[in-house]
Amino acid sequence: MPSFVDVCTFPEFQHILELPIEHVVTEASFADALNELPTLIEDWQQRRESRLRAMVPPQESRHIDPLKLATTVFSCKRCCGAIITNADIWWHRRVNSCRPGRIYYQDWATNVDDLYGKLGNKELFFDTKRSAVTASLLRLASCNPTMTSAEEMDNLDL
Repeated sequence: MPSFVDVCTFPEFQHILELPIEHVVTEASFADALNELPTLIEDWQQRRESRLRAMVPPQESRHIDPLKLATTVFSCKRCCGAIITNADIWWHRRVNSCRPGRIYYQDWATNVDDLYGKLGNKELFFDTKRSAVTASLLRLASCNPTMTSAEEMDNLDL
């Protein structure tokens, strides 16, 4: 799921949020945007997955979604360096020190444009070192790193 900040950047919501101050905004102002929310979230997820897939180096096999491979490991660029696999992509939020629900106000955004930079859900990178470690573990378990999914690796119960 996108964070509340991501939803605020969807054009359908951003347009309302950035109306001139004289404009009265009520709950009803968001009715159309809320009706579109399931589609907006699905589109956001597809765009995010496409960006993440583009970060993954090409593999020998094209039969497995690169995001499902056990060797596909991302890390958080801006905060805690968390190890993030396919299962974790959607829950990881960059809310200051990566602790969902905890916002430290001394580092608060100074304006609306700065808000996404402080609270957005986007700064992941493909972690080549951790991916290589995972590939080594898979080879030790007699598995093909270019074919083994994260789910299959979990089922090995190593």
